[in-house]
Amino acid sequence: MSLKLSLKSGFPGTWESLRLRFSKIRRLKKHLSFLFRIGLSKNHLVLFRMIDFARPEYTMLRPMRLKMLYDLSNNIKENGVEGNIIECGVYQGGAAMIMAEPHKEEIKSGKRKVYLFDSFEGNPAPSAKDGPEMQNIYHPGFAKGRIEKVREIFSRWGLMNPNIHIVKGWFSETLSAYPKNKIALIHIDANLYESTKICLESLADLVQRGGYMVFDDYGTRAKGCTKAIDEFFQSRQITPDLKTYDNFSYYYKKDF
Repeated sequence: MSLKLSLKSGFPGTWESLRLRFSKIRRLKKHLSFLFRIGLSKNHLVLFRMIDFARPEYTMLRPMRLKMLYDLSNNIKENGVEGNIIECGVYQGGAAMIMAEPHKEEIKSGKRKVYLFDSFEGNPAPSAKDGPEMQNIYHPGFAKGRIEKVREIFSRWGLMNPNIHIVKGWFSETLSAYPKNKIALIHIDANLYESTKICLESLADLVQRGGYMVFDDYGTRAKGCTKAIDEFFQSRQITPDLKTYDNFSYYYKKDF
């Protein structure tokens, strides 16, 4: 009788327990590898806990992209950049929570606010400008998040308060309602040409000097998103110095 058979027949549940244990070991190895890559400072240990909690239930972003958002968020705090934190394309709030966490006290006092824009119905249908790949993978409800999950993760991290604004609806209907206050950090994860274009036209001019614009889909299969970003900078006669942590998500530091 094989070990596998004897375990399954002689000790009910043992095989499943071993499978779960090995799964946890594999997960721990991935986490340790990530920690050694980013270092072991106090801030990064906090980040590690947040990523472990947020993925995959509350965000689909890879750890290095989340680290980038966390680092940029800490940077605007350390350098005193005024303005709110904005996310366009929230999914279930994991990335937004990580951006908000360094500003817990400022958010609580109202010195800095967080605005989270999402349809919570998934992406709209792609257009020809988004390319065939995005058209092929699209289906109604694609990348759909749940607003109650956003509230849940913010509450569990002690961040939920009246200065966290979750705005439900299509960007074309909701971004115009933003009160035109200063922006220190904006994360655009809109996937599509028209959606990204609306975000940039509505909010980019409010980003303060020293603040950051983060483009999650730049240079990926989301061709329309890349096109909208390139067109925006060209229209402003800006040659952006785009930087990345993982060659998939890029950020721009506004220097004027």
